Amino acid sequence: ARTIIASGVSKTYAWTGGRVGWAVYPTVEEARVHRKLAINYFASIPPYNQWGAVEALTSPQSEAAIRTMVEAFQRRRDVVVEGLNAIDGITCQNPKGAFYAFPNVG
Repeated sequence: ARTIIASGVSKTYAWTGGRVGWAVYPTVEEARVHRKLAINYFASIPPYNQWGAVEALTSPQSEAAIRTMVEAFQRRRDVVVEGLNAIDGITCQNPKGAFYAFPNVG
């Protein structure tokens, strides 16, 4: 496999200031190369962000909190898309991968 999986707390937990993430590599050697290239990304993560990430990742409340956030984002997305589609000359498809709306104004 040649897939690198990357994730973090910024998107999943709507914690844009968290700056805590991780990557999973197909081989140990590839992980070592990345670490050498990106050493500045791994330094100076404040301890409170690290502990916050541990709490977010291990808390039994996290799953419900994420579900609540996703539902709120979906409602907001729907309001925006419906509002855009109500304007003459503008069409907007319902985004499927995120809540970003890209209206066609041409």
